[in-house]
Amino acid sequence: MRVLADQMMTCTKEKFVITSPIGDLILEQCQNGLHSISQTVIPSDLEGKSEHSSRHTVMMLDPPEVEKSHNINETIKWFVDYFNDPSITKKMEPPKICQYSIRKDTFRGKVRLALMENVKAGETITYQKLAEMVGNKGASRAVGTAMSNNPLSILVPCHRVIKSDGRPGNYGKSTRNQVKQWLLEFEGAEL
Repeated sequence: MRVLADQMMTCTKEKFVITSPIGDLILEQCQNGLHSISQTVIPSDLEGKSEHSSRHTVMMLDPPEVEKSHNINETIKWFVDYFNDPSITKKMEPPKICQYSIRKDTFRGKVRLALMENVKAGETITYQKLAEMVGNKGASRAVGTAMSNNPLSILVPCHRVIKSDGRPGNYGKSTRNQVKQWLLEFEGAEL
């Protein structure tokens, strides 16, 4: 663990803010890729909105003179494409993720990677099925914990993980359930 902590200290992180239909997103990255994507305030008009326009705006809120790295430009492009047509991301490479953000040698990392690689826009999976996918059939609660602590929301699509009874379940530690519902409807998922 000490080696990992020392290596993470060598990451020089930058933060960027982009605006989106679900509110501002804070992107944190280093030279090796994304570390986190988090949401700030939810727009008040999101709640109860069931119709989605065919195009949405995503824009950078940082000053234009800020020189953006290739990684952040790719991430912004991914979000622009996603919010214009989420199905297009099925064919796109996801933005680069720093190896220290999702570790492949942990249960949480395996769950997040399996979700990202196997459950595309418009699809859903239950917590139980995702646990089975990573080889631990009885770990649906642990999958829920991995989702509630997901550092890369939307990119690692924890909003696509639903309860076994077909209900959406919680999102953002129960504080952003309407965002989960909006994203699922926006992607055309059947609930």
